[in-house]
Amino acid sequence: FQNDRAVPEMKKLLEDLGAQMNAISIREEETVAEYHRLKNLVERLRGEMRETVNQAIHVLPFLQPGRLVRVRDGVSEWDWGVVINFSKKAKGDKGPSRNLDVKEYVLDVLLHCYAGGTSGAPRPPADNE
Repeated sequence: FQNDRAVPEMKKLLEDLGAQMNAISIREEETVAEYHRLKNLVERLRGEMRETVNQAIHVLPFLQPGRLVRVRDGVSEWDWGVVINFSKKAKGDKGPSRNLDVKEYVLDVLLHCYAGGTSGAPRPPADNE
């Protein structure tokens, strides 16, 4: 019921914001759109290049014990670690959506980390830790 009373005010706000949006004028909008398209293309190509460079065939010669590696998991930046060992993942290992054509490797890396909050899972250290 309380939300129903707010509907006219929200409609008015929506109309006002729509009018402000329509009043915005971008000079050389085509150039800005082209720049945005090119920037997205560069990001996509960098991702493809990273995937190619990180393929096992290119990485395996460098996975030697004692080698420094920078570890990222997509979300967290773990910083630098030391390779301890690596091994090919056994065929019998179970896991989500295993593709038999893809060879997987387990990399043992010594990292500076802290136990997580309530879950106890390791996490990267904060800047002040």
